[in-house]
Amino acid sequence: MENRQDYNDSALYETFLNRAFKFDSRRLGDPHNREYLNLIDAENGVKHYGQATRDKQLETMKRRVTRAVDVLLRQDLDERSKNNLHPLLAQIAAATTAHEMFAIVKIGIENSQDLIERVPRF
Repeated sequence: MENRQDYNDSALYETFLNRAFKFDSRRLGDPHNREYLNLIDAENGVKHYGQATRDKQLETMKRRVTRAVDVLLRQDLDERSKNNLHPLLAQIAAATTAHEMFAIVKIGIENSQDLIERVPRF
């Protein structure tokens, strides 16, 4: 059972993926905060019928966040934001928990703020 902070973190996870999703929905698929919450549950020993193992869920999250960072790096961000986003790729590879992934997502959110109002170019 998730707590309020985990739920808030999951909403930011979804927000971050949606920010990239609007620029490349084909690569990211439809994001949902439940991905983060399911991983938290798995880390706490809570099993949901039909859910992948904790390791598989973490790998899926890492792959999705890596794709989101890749998509955002291709956008017209200021140099400071790009310099802050680029190291996240190595941090994602090294992450071992949902909370470590959230710390990465939080940096991604902070450094992609100027994309909120931008209309994607197709």
